[in-house]
Amino acid sequence: MRLPSWLRSLAARLHGIPARRTRQRLSRLRPTLEELESRRVPAMVPVTVAITELVQLRNPDSSIFGFGGDGDYYAAVKIGNNAEKNSTDHIISGSHIFPNWQFTDYVDDAAGPVQIQIRIMDSDGDGSHDTVDVNPAGSQTALTLTFYPGSTTVLNGSSAGNGDAGGDARISYQVSRPTPVPAPQPTPVPGPAPSCRAPDLTFQQLRHIMPLFKNRARLRRYLRLLNAAMGEFEINTPQRQWAFLATIAAESKQLIMLSEPIGVARSKPYGVTFRGRSPIHLTGADHYQAAGDYFQLPFKTDPGLVTRDLALSFRVAGWYWRHFKKDATGRSLNELADVGDFREITRLVYGAYPEDDPGANWAIRLRALARAQKWIRDCPSPVSANVARQQIIYDENAPRR
Repeated sequence: MRLPSWLRSLAARLHGIPARRTRQRLSRLRPTLEELESRRVPAMVPVTVAITELVQLRNPDSSIFGFGGDGDYYAAVKIGNNAEKNSTDHIISGSHIFPNWQFTDYVDDAAGPVQIQIRIMDSDGDGSHDTVDVNPAGSQTALTLTFYPGSTTVLNGSSAGNGDAGGDARISYQVSRPTPVPAPQPTPVPGPAPSCRAPDLTFQQLRHIMPLFKNRARLRRYLRLLNAAMGEFEINTPQRQWAFLATIAAESKQLIMLSEPIGVARSKPYGVTFRGRSPIHLTGADHYQAAGDYFQLPFKTDPGLVTRDLALSFRVAGWYWRHFKKDATGRSLNELADVGDFREITRLVYGAYPEDDPGANWAIRLRALARAQKWIRDCPSPVSANVARQQIIYDENAPRR
């Protein structure tokens, strides 16, 4: 059999390429070790500094006549290359106090030792601030520590000043790399029948429920975190997933805004510090405190923690849905979703019934609910089908303004 002329020409051309040129081309395509290192995504881990005790050794407020009350103390802490944080919103007076000031920041796990600086300040009534010496070394007032997050779990210690500032104090501190805290096991409640449990959400389902989210790689990452959170907090039936996904779609603009814009938050009662964060937009100091108590993390003193750890951000949304928000009879949002009461869910999350406040974006919520109902199949049991029919009928007759 004679080969076609074009195939003979191609074979001759390929046969004529020197092997050396091929190796050179391949070597140009092969990334160097330096290039691979530059592409490495840092493994960011949390480091927490807690100041548990302060003993006043020399009062910074004493006058030349020996009068004056005890110091009004706060701490300023810098962790690695992060900006310094302070506890000026938690100033404590006294000569022997247990402030439990806590500061958390994220550092690169593979970058080696982390430098930590601790300063203690005295706040005066005229707006000035006095430095308090907590370093035993001469000519230094701040305490500098070295922490190894890759190998060290906890570093405890104490340090006292030696007269290099207007006042002296001895502090006890703890530096730690918090380990993930397993979620407390809720009291068992009757759950859905096994045949009524929904499987994990797929990428195609999430893409159609959140059509405005265009970054597919990020959406795939969100999908894993979302499925994990829904599993942990029993958002595990079609009815619960419909209501949950519709709610976070409305609150976070279809997962595009996991943090409320600062310009919008300025006009809200909770302000910029405690603005909406996580897919369900946790807001307000009390809510941050409640979430921090559950996860054993300092959300109130460091609200940004809620969004810096994406897995934690989705878990916060699940906790809010399963444990935090309840109606007057004590039913959780899961239980309200079981009976199809999406209107009451909206009131508890948004803060007002949709017919009372157009800001609830009722039409947007209903469209998101319809997308979720379309792409997540209902259970085949007659009971769940009846709940679904009730919910759809209610949606069509929902009050609007």
